[in-house]
Amino acid sequence: MNDLSNKHGPNGRKLSMLAYAGAALLLLVPLVGMQVSDEVNWTLSDFAIAAVLLGGTAHLFDRMLRVDDRWSAIIGAIVGLFGWFTLLWANLAVGVVGEPDTPGSLAFFGLLGAVLVGAVASRFRADRMRLVMALAALGVVVLGVIFAAQEEYMIRIAAMWTLLFAASAAAYHHAARDA
Repeated sequence: MNDLSNKHGPNGRKLSMLAYAGAALLLLVPLVGMQVSDEVNWTLSDFAIAAVLLGGTAHLFDRMLRVDDRWSAIIGAIVGLFGWFTLLWANLAVGVVGEPDTPGSLAFFGLLGAVLVGAVASRFRADRMRLVMALAALGVVVLGVIFAAQEEYMIRIAAMWTLLFAASAAAYHHAARDA
């Protein structure tokens, strides 16, 4: 299914529902944590930001499933969205390179924005998403090298997200090849 219809294929409907349900369940974790521990202290704005991020990620996954619900494309979407979401979350929470408002962290925000724009512009098609994800992996490598002098852990962190984006690109390449 390689069009932008509003219909899910055989795999898509259940996975889409799981994504939205998973996002809602993840929001319950800090809520329950606040009931059992003083260590978890989320504000209403924390929950609002988490809801937008989790709901937005589930929505992107749903849109991707409507374009291509073959397993190789689904794996590419899951791995790519996981990488994108965790990099965004980490950067918002503590900053990947220093605080969230430092040049290094802002550069990672810029990369994430470019990946999002690239994914939407590609219309989530596997033949184009493989390039978007490969460029995301390359972008993380470049930023990792640039900011390695500031943070000693930067190479390890960059390697992790590079592997996620490269794995996503590989899965999309497989999906594009089999299209």
